Amino acid sequence: MKLTLRIWVITILMLITISCRKQLLVCTGNCAEVIIAGYVLDKGKNIVIANQSITIQLYQNQYCIFCSKYNLGSTTTNQQGYFKLPIILDTSLLKTHHLIISTPQPNNTVQYCEPNGPGIVPQTNQYASYSFYTLDTNQLNNLQFNFYSKTLLTVELHRRGNYANNTPYIGIETTMDGKTVCVGA
Repeated sequence: MKLTLRIWVITILMLITISCRKQLLVCTGNCAEVIIAGYVLDKGKNIVIANQSITIQLYQNQYCIFCSKYNLGSTTTNQQGYFKLPIILDTSLLKTHHLIISTPQPNNTVQYCEPNGPGIVPQTNQYASYSFYTLDTNQLNNLQFNFYSKTLLTVELHRRGNYANNTPYIGIETTMDGKTVCVGA
């Protein structure tokens, strides 16, 4: 009895996983060559980042547990921090899927200001990415991934006067590339 149950469970699991392995549809008249190009930069030092990997993937629009992503291609930046990757894409897939172009965050860099200090766990395995639900060739040809070298900001505070509240609060707000980050302590 236990053996039969195990065989049924294994068979069902195999059918689920096999049915989730979808082959990328072959272009059926809606083919387009899409060129994805841009730069990876260290904006703080105003230098390019060479040999940075870039990945292009196709994801399903709706959330699902067993959905797979399709790798459409990958490349690395050249010595000028530039990348260019032409892909052939069935544009009808963008009704149910979207493109994600991503690159891992280089070591000792950040994308946005991050709090740092005792008790704060640093964020790891960060990626910078762009998502496209439609083909905007102007944007796809002019991508720019911006990173900043890590540096510590030290703030000295001097109290002037008495405070009624025994729990003082300080907030710092920073803006990098148009995105605001607030840190309070």
